[in-house]
Amino acid sequence: MRFDVELSDRAVDLVDEGFDAALRIGKIGSQQLVGRKVGVTRLICCASPAYLERHGVPQKPEDLAGHACLSYEYSPQKNLWPFRDASGSDRSVRIDGPVHANNGRLLVALAVAGVAITIEPDFIVGPEVRAGRLVPLLQAFESAPANIYVAYPSRRHLSAKVRAFADFLGTRFAQPEWLLASAPARITARGLKPHVRTRKAQAREA
Repeated sequence: MRFDVELSDRAVDLVDEGFDAALRIGKIGSQQLVGRKVGVTRLICCASPAYLERHGVPQKPEDLAGHACLSYEYSPQKNLWPFRDASGSDRSVRIDGPVHANNGRLLVALAVAGVAITIEPDFIVGPEVRAGRLVPLLQAFESAPANIYVAYPSRRHLSAKVRAFADFLGTRFAQPEWLLASAPARITARGLKPHVRTRKAQAREA
């Protein structure tokens, strides 16, 4: 089997652009597409130990107003980050920061460098958390998990190759290595300063 792969964060038009299938997180997109669930992911809010040592650890989502945060172009609400409290109620907070980008791995690299706080799927930040380069934040407020789908135009035209690809991903993602809950030693923000800096304080230091 031969694969022609395009890596892009944008939601491509499978029919017009000639793709057999695509990976989608959350919503599949067009009603003309069929989605087969192959896995689950969740957003992890995190920052580098160096950033947290300088700026303190946010204790609740609203504390992010006093922090520099990295925004992602293809988020449903670019400057609003989703959270969920212990009662199951969803809450979103508005964020602001120095970089807005259309690539999650770039934002994670900036977070590792100590530029700001980021929120990205666990399959991107998992290795950095395990290595201690990023610290998970606001874990009591993590938003609901999102499904990962293989999307394709129609079951009637599903080729054997696409079906085999979806079967492979379903098996591969059944126990993914990125799940942080399975890490032997999960990194936490324990021991770091739980204070919040205001924008005015940041401006004085600039």
